[in-house]
Amino acid sequence: MAEGVMPRRKAPKQMDTKSVQRTSTVQTKRRKSNQSAVSLTTEQSSSTIDYEKLANEILRQQGKLQAQPTNCSDSHSLNPLPQENITVSPLPCTLQTNSPTGGQVQCAASEPRPQTAAEGTVSELITRIFEGQYYFDKCLPMGASSSCQIFEKFSVALQWILQSKYGAGDMSHILDDFFFIGPANSSNCKNDLTNFLYLCKCIGVPIKMSKTQTPSTIITIYGIEIDSDLMEARLPVDKVEKIKKQLVQMLQKEQTTLREFQSLIGLLNFACSVVVPGRAFLRRMIDLTCGITEPTAHIKVTKETKADIQTWLSFVSSFNGKSVFLPQKWLSTDHLTLYTDASGSLGFAAILGQDWFASHWNVLLKDCQIAVKELFPIVLAIELWGNKIKNKRILFMSDNMAVVQIINKQTSKDRTIMKLVRRLVLATLKCNIHFRAKHIPGKHNVTADRLSRFQFQAAFQSAPHLNRQQTPIPQASLTI
Repeated sequence: MAEGVMPRRKAPKQMDTKSVQRTSTVQTKRRKSNQSAVSLTTEQSSSTIDYEKLANEILRQQGKLQAQPTNCSDSHSLNPLPQENITVSPLPCTLQTNSPTGGQVQCAASEPRPQTAAEGTVSELITRIFEGQYYFDKCLPMGASSSCQIFEKFSVALQWILQSKYGAGDMSHILDDFFFIGPANSSNCKNDLTNFLYLCKCIGVPIKMSKTQTPSTIITIYGIEIDSDLMEARLPVDKVEKIKKQLVQMLQKEQTTLREFQSLIGLLNFACSVVVPGRAFLRRMIDLTCGITEPTAHIKVTKETKADIQTWLSFVSSFNGKSVFLPQKWLSTDHLTLYTDASGSLGFAAILGQDWFASHWNVLLKDCQIAVKELFPIVLAIELWGNKIKNKRILFMSDNMAVVQIINKQTSKDRTIMKLVRRLVLATLKCNIHFRAKHIPGKHNVTADRLSRFQFQAAFQSAPHLNRQQTPIPQASLTI
């Protein structure tokens, strides 16, 4: 008999085992067994009860949260299923609230663990047989994917009720974290939080008040500190240091286990909630784990992977953990007067407002494909002038469709292009720039085209505002 399980009664032979039998393996962690569960029972005679119909009716009244077979780490919260009564045991739900209010906005947050039963038929309960007894799960197992799915349905229902029935304003949630936002100098945020607490009380969802915050301009939500006075998102310092440490360790390895690699990916994925452009390098790292399921299986840390890790490390080493909120509007390079162009055999050029640069191709770049040559001045422009256009969303305009696709995908099979992509992303990370690209006809890029062909007189005639002296280009920047 499994430890901690007390059998109640053997199931009669005539009981339909198809409707209750589900086996579950002992693998994942589950919620603490001391969480109390609510049981709904019927004392009617087994000979006159349609158990499946009864279970459906009980579950219909309790909610629409569907359980799937999942893995269990122990049997502490498994209960025998006798024939005389059917027991539907919801998982106790603790709803924790953290609410912020910003100087520019007001915010509130909450963290629930729902008190919900499995939905459907008895056969959908997490069930196992041991020594002739039928046991079913009373809790959502921690770490099981179905637990997240079940709980998310409950969270979505809470948000829908708040917004549809209580008129709540801006809010969001991630599983058990709820976040409310309201205008500055208003009671919107406080009212939404109050309604949230009232709703939870009405439907029997417990609240852990120690995790509840009143409106504030600074709040930590989803593991990120939000400051609506400075309009900043900040990563915890300990997380930044942990990321840096794991990046250094991974660079020194030729191979690593799936578990170690996924740990690094998880940290970087968390950082991408603040450092959005970093997802370009994260995607290629995730691809290395595809098809590998054994946690102790080894993964080769390829040269390209190390290049991505080195780019992350270069950024994180000087990153203060802060990211300024960006405006929602995307600014085209036309709006910023940022133009670039490359002449296949002669050279390249770029313009930003009154500033410009132009240069001949060196020996290493002269024979490169045109996509490399078109991308190169874009990268160089961000490296040289990034501080002048920082904290913006920029739409690059290019007359080369291949370059547009490379910028938007931030990846390429060509190693030379990937070196430029890494330089571009690193430069935009440092300046907090989000970027995309759009194709334009070459005829709209006249001035930059003339500069790339060193037709300076014609360029100054078409753009008399240009400085007569170009921006110096560091020699180290002219190599890839």
